[in-house]
Amino acid sequence: MAGFIRWIGAAMAAIFVTGVLGVAAQSHFTLESLGPSIGPVSLVDRAAMIGADLVGFGPVYFLLVGGASLIAYLLASLLARFAPALRVIASVLAGIAGVLGVVMGLEAAMGLPILKGAASPLGLAAQAGAGLIGGLIFAVLSAPRRPTGAA
Repeated sequence: MAGFIRWIGAAMAAIFVTGVLGVAAQSHFTLESLGPSIGPVSLVDRAAMIGADLVGFGPVYFLLVGGASLIAYLLASLLARFAPALRVIASVLAGIAGVLGVVMGLEAAMGLPILKGAASPLGLAAQAGAGLIGGLIFAVLSAPRRPTGAA
């Protein structure tokens, strides 16, 4: 039971970090795409937009990416049972797949980018980077505990 609770905690922490980074990247690349029409944007205004996006867009992003990431982390964990040496790489790929699966899947289904900030290759790479970092966090926090004590 303790292992399951640790797994859930690791997944939630990874999804939280992925969500914050993904929304921040979305805000940044949206502002960059508007650059010529709005001019320079101060750091304070960028931070305000990220905060507003976390409140307004964040819940939807967290729900969609979180659901996809939970499935991906479950599959990575199952793979790690049979191939423990692949646990970290499977977790990282699961984090990336959770984000890109949602972003690219919805784009393919709707025929247009759902995230203005992921419309460019660099913006899409930033979304993948958010998933990568989340996957690393999942790998570290969900690692099997080593027994301690004298042998």
